[in-house]
Amino acid sequence: MARLKYDWPRIKADYINGEISSGGAVSWPTPETLAEKYGGNVHTIRKKITLDNWMQARKENLKNVELQLRETRAKKRAEDIIGLNDSTLTISQTAIEKIKSAIESVDTGDQGLDFIQLESLTRSLERLQKISQISLGIHNKDLSPRPKSGIAEIKEEMMRRRAARDSVSDSGGESTGGD
Repeated sequence: MARLKYDWPRIKADYINGEISSGGAVSWPTPETLAEKYGGNVHTIRKKITLDNWMQARKENLKNVELQLRETRAKKRAEDIIGLNDSTLTISQTAIEKIKSAIESVDTGDQGLDFIQLESLTRSLERLQKISQISLGIHNKDLSPRPKSGIAEIKEEMMRRRAARDSVSDSGGESTGGD
């Protein structure tokens, strides 16, 4: 009886690496499936697996594959977080510009935003800041929130500026003092 030639490098590679389906799942061939695929004796293949410690090589390969998958997922997550943070920053900058315009409109006498709209923008800005912190993984109880008096301070500043402007226009362009 002629002796079979085994393609040990290919058999070993199949055993250690497994087979990846079109859906991305890995299946691990048994000595029986390898014998059927490569046309050999199951006992001979099983003996080779044991003697050459292929099971340990398979475990090490699996660890390496899992590590690569984790690294790939971590990189993807980091890219997603950066993209989200960039978008949030752009939106936040737009909201800040609107708040700034509202405050400046008080100085120029334009109607601008009323206090309810300004408060709404400020709350939105605070929410966006929290969302950004959460997306970056830095939101926790140790972070001190912005003081709630921030809205009141903005209102107070707008009232002070409006009063100063009205005072100047009532006196014909001269300041009535006080500041």
